[in-house]
Amino acid sequence: MTSIFYIRKANAALTGNSREILREQFGGLADGQYKITIQEAGNGYEKPTRYKYYFGVVLTAILEKCAGRFQVINPRTGETAPPRTTTDIHEIMKVVYNPVIIITPHGATNSGGTTTNLNDRDFIGEYMETIMADFSAPPYNVEFLDAEEWKERQKAKHQGKIV
Repeated sequence: MTSIFYIRKANAALTGNSREILREQFGGLADGQYKITIQEAGNGYEKPTRYKYYFGVVLTAILEKCAGRFQVINPRTGETAPPRTTTDIHEIMKVVYNPVIIITPHGATNSGGTTTNLNDRDFIGEYMETIMADFSAPPYNVEFLDAEEWKERQKAKHQGKIV
Protein backbone atom coordinates (compact mmCIF):
# COMPACT_ATOMS: atom_id res chain seq x y z
CA MET A 1 0.00 0.00 0.00
CA THR A 2 1.28 3.46 -0.87
CA SER A 3 -0.27 6.71 0.31
CA ILE A 4 0.62 10.18 -0.82
CA PHE A 5 -0.53 13.14 1.21
CA TYR A 6 0.74 16.66 1.79
CA ILE A 7 1.53 18.43 5.02
CA ARG A 8 3.29 21.68 5.78
CA LYS A 9 5.74 22.66 8.50
CA ALA A 10 6.77 26.22 9.30
CA ASN A 11 8.54 27.71 12.30
CA ALA A 12 9.23 24.25 13.75
CA ALA A 13 5.50 23.36 13.84
CA LEU A 14 2.93 21.68 11.61
CA THR A 15 0.67 24.27 10.00
CA GLY A 16 -2.81 24.41 8.52
CA ASN A 17 -4.65 21.15 8.82
CA SER A 18 -1.47 19.06 8.65
CA ARG A 19 -2.18 17.42 12.00
CA GLU A 20 -5.68 16.45 10.86
CA ILE A 21 -4.25 14.99 7.64
CA LEU A 22 -1.66 12.98 9.58
CA ARG A 23 -4.30 11.78 12.03
CA GLU A 24 -6.52 10.66 9.15
CA GLN A 25 -3.74 8.89 7.29
CA PHE A 26 -2.25 7.10 10.30
CA GLY A 27 -5.64 6.41 11.86
CA GLY A 28 -6.69 4.42 8.81
CA LEU A 29 -3.73 2.06 8.96
CA ALA A 30 -4.21 -1.52 10.09
CA ASP A 31 -1.92 -2.86 12.78
CA GLY A 32 1.43 -3.79 11.31
CA GLN A 33 4.85 -2.49 10.39
CA TYR A 34 5.25 0.35 7.91
CA LYS A 35 8.07 2.06 6.07
CA ILE A 36 7.61 5.84 6.08
CA THR A 37 9.38 8.00 3.49
CA ILE A 38 9.33 11.78 3.74
CA GLN A 39 10.03 13.74 0.59
CA GLU A 40 10.11 17.50 0.20
CA ALA A 41 7.26 18.48 -2.12
CA GLY A 42 8.95 21.53 -3.62
CA ASN A 43 6.95 23.75 -5.96
CA GLY A 44 4.40 21.04 -6.73
CA TYR A 45 2.95 21.25 -3.21
CA GLU A 46 -0.85 21.24 -3.18
CA LYS A 47 -2.08 23.57 -0.46
CA PRO A 48 -4.50 21.80 1.87
CA THR A 49 -6.51 24.98 2.53
CA ARG A 50 -9.58 23.36 1.02
CA TYR A 51 -9.75 21.16 4.12
CA LYS A 52 -9.90 24.07 6.56
CA TYR A 53 -13.49 25.00 5.66
CA TYR A 54 -14.48 21.36 5.16
CA PHE A 55 -13.27 20.22 8.60
CA GLY A 56 -13.82 23.53 10.41
CA VAL A 57 -17.34 24.26 9.19
CA VAL A 58 -18.94 21.46 7.16
CA LEU A 59 -17.92 18.42 9.19
CA THR A 60 -18.19 20.29 12.50
CA ALA A 61 -21.79 21.30 11.75
CA ILE A 62 -22.70 17.75 10.71
CA LEU A 63 -21.03 16.31 13.83
CA GLU A 64 -22.81 18.75 16.14
CA LYS A 65 -26.27 18.27 14.64
CA CYS A 66 -26.25 14.70 13.30
CA ALA A 67 -23.71 12.55 15.16
CA GLY A 68 -26.47 10.58 16.90
CA ARG A 69 -27.94 9.54 13.53
CA PHE A 70 -24.81 7.54 12.69
CA GLN A 71 -23.37 4.46 14.35
CA VAL A 72 -20.01 2.85 13.77
CA ILE A 73 -19.95 -0.89 14.48
CA ASN A 74 -16.75 -2.64 15.43
CA PRO A 75 -17.06 -5.95 13.53
CA ARG A 76 -14.77 -7.78 15.98
CA THR A 77 -16.69 -6.82 19.12
CA GLY A 78 -20.11 -5.81 17.81
CA GLU A 79 -19.90 -2.61 19.85
CA THR A 80 -21.52 0.46 18.36
CA ALA A 81 -20.62 4.08 18.92
CA PRO A 82 -21.61 7.36 17.32
CA PRO A 83 -18.88 9.35 15.59
CA ARG A 84 -17.08 11.60 18.07
CA THR A 85 -14.76 13.70 15.91
CA THR A 86 -14.73 15.39 12.54
CA THR A 87 -12.30 12.69 11.43
CA ASP A 88 -14.95 10.06 12.26
CA ILE A 89 -17.55 12.01 10.24
CA HIS A 90 -15.05 12.41 7.39
CA GLU A 91 -14.57 8.62 7.26
CA ILE A 92 -18.35 8.19 7.01
CA MET A 93 -18.65 10.85 4.29
CA LYS A 94 -15.90 9.18 2.25
CA VAL A 95 -17.76 5.84 2.29
CA VAL A 96 -21.01 7.50 1.20
CA TYR A 97 -19.75 10.23 -1.16
CA ASN A 98 -16.42 8.85 -2.44
CA PRO A 99 -16.91 5.08 -2.39
CA VAL A 100 -14.41 2.59 -3.77
CA ILE A 101 -14.51 -1.18 -3.97
CA ILE A 102 -11.37 -2.93 -2.82
CA ILE A 103 -10.73 -6.38 -4.28
CA THR A 104 -8.37 -8.69 -2.41
CA PRO A 105 -7.67 -12.42 -2.61
CA HIS A 106 -10.19 -12.73 0.25
CA GLY A 107 -13.01 -10.99 -1.63
CA ALA A 108 -14.35 -7.53 -2.29
CA THR A 109 -15.31 -4.86 0.21
CA ASN A 110 -16.62 -1.31 0.08
CA SER A 111 -14.58 1.53 1.52
CA GLY A 112 -14.19 5.29 1.32
CA GLY A 113 -11.66 6.56 -1.17
CA THR A 114 -9.08 9.10 -0.14
CA THR A 115 -10.11 12.68 -0.84
CA THR A 116 -6.52 13.85 -1.19
CA ASN A 117 -6.53 12.35 -4.70
CA LEU A 118 -9.45 14.57 -5.76
CA ASN A 119 -8.47 17.78 -7.51
CA ASP A 120 -9.88 21.01 -6.06
CA ARG A 121 -12.71 21.17 -8.60
CA ASP A 122 -13.89 17.65 -7.80
CA PHE A 123 -13.36 18.00 -4.05
CA ILE A 124 -15.07 21.37 -3.65
CA GLY A 125 -17.47 21.35 -6.58
CA GLU A 126 -18.72 17.80 -6.31
CA TYR A 127 -17.74 16.04 -3.10
CA MET A 128 -18.16 18.84 -0.55
CA GLU A 129 -21.03 20.61 -2.30
CA THR A 130 -23.00 17.36 -2.57
CA ILE A 131 -22.50 16.70 1.14
CA MET A 132 -23.62 20.24 1.99
CA ALA A 133 -26.67 20.00 -0.27
CA ASP A 134 -27.73 16.65 1.19
CA PHE A 135 -27.26 17.74 4.80
CA SER A 136 -28.94 21.13 4.28
CA ALA A 137 -32.15 19.32 3.35
CA PRO A 138 -34.52 17.28 5.54
CA PRO A 139 -34.19 15.23 7.62
CA TYR A 140 -30.90 16.85 8.71
CA ASN A 141 -31.51 20.59 8.10
CA VAL A 142 -27.92 21.51 8.94
CA GLU A 143 -27.14 25.20 8.52
CA PHE A 144 -23.61 25.82 7.23
CA LEU A 145 -21.72 29.05 7.67
CA ASP A 146 -21.18 30.60 4.24
CA ALA A 147 -17.61 30.09 2.98
CA GLU A 148 -17.05 33.80 2.37
CA GLU A 149 -18.32 34.73 5.83
CA TRP A 150 -16.11 32.03 7.33
CA LYS A 151 -13.09 33.45 5.45
CA GLU A 152 -13.82 36.93 6.79
CA ARG A 153 -14.10 35.57 10.33
CA GLN A 154 -10.81 33.71 9.94
CA LYS A 155 -9.14 36.83 8.61
CA ALA A 156 -10.45 38.91 11.53
CA LYS A 157 -9.41 36.22 13.99
CA HIS A 158 -5.83 36.22 12.66
CA GLN A 159 -5.74 40.01 12.90
CA GLY A 160 -6.73 39.79 16.54
CA LYS A 161 -10.21 41.22 16.04
CA ILE A 162 -13.23 39.91 17.94
CA VAL A 163 -15.60 37.83 15.82
